[in-house]
Amino acid sequence: MTLFHLLFISLRPWSLARWFRTTLFFALPILADPSVTTNPSELAAQEYAAHRSRWVQSPTNSVEAWEFGRAAFDWSDFATNQSQKAAIAGKGIQACRQSLTNQPSAPAHYYLALNLGRLAETKGLSALHLIREMEQELISAQTLDPLFDHAGADRTLGLLYRDAPGWPVSLGDTAKATRHLEACTRLDGEFPENRLALAELYAHGHRTDLFEAQMLALDALWESARQRLKGPEWQQSWQDWDRRRRKLKALLPTHR
Repeated sequence: MTLFHLLFISLRPWSLARWFRTTLFFALPILADPSVTTNPSELAAQEYAAHRSRWVQSPTNSVEAWEFGRAAFDWSDFATNQSQKAAIAGKGIQACRQSLTNQPSAPAHYYLALNLGRLAETKGLSALHLIREMEQELISAQTLDPLFDHAGADRTLGLLYRDAPGWPVSLGDTAKATRHLEACTRLDGEFPENRLALAELYAHGHRTDLFEAQMLALDALWESARQRLKGPEWQQSWQDWDRRRRKLKALLPTHR
């Protein structure tokens, strides 16, 4: 699973709840080969268990540590309650911090940021310090490798600044959001999430010409992206992207 659609607001969560069987949280054996499953929650559980085992066996391996951090973030999206989500994200945070201790890298900073954001979802108004730390980790990731995860650091920073409340409640900033979302689209304009996020920003800001240009660009890349980004790990991303694209299309002038 790739990067989800991050929506931070202090008074509500930024991601839709995605459910998994409660027993999966308590049972973490190495399950079947992930290549044979078509269920996203089962795939996420398998990835979590496999990477957890590898990290436990090689605790000083920086790559195994941040890979487990990625898997923890992905699986936490299926948690059935806040305590489970916090526990899984906490494991991801621990692993990514260990990875950074051994060898600083863009992926470790990036997945530390995402797990901090996931933990913040469970904290309500007390989460601001986590969001500030998340911001700094994303900046570090962007500095080290701006292309990682389809320009994920710029994309996530843009979403964070776009959707967070502004000062003094939080760190929302439209100018910063625009800068980062335009940057991720320049870096990887073929990744649907980048253009969707920018189109949403333009639509909200009533920047009609720029919004329509992004929608045309999305139309041009949509089917080729669907052919490139396929498999169970992309299933929920496409459900989210299709929903958001339909919503944006409804905002276009009737002649289109």
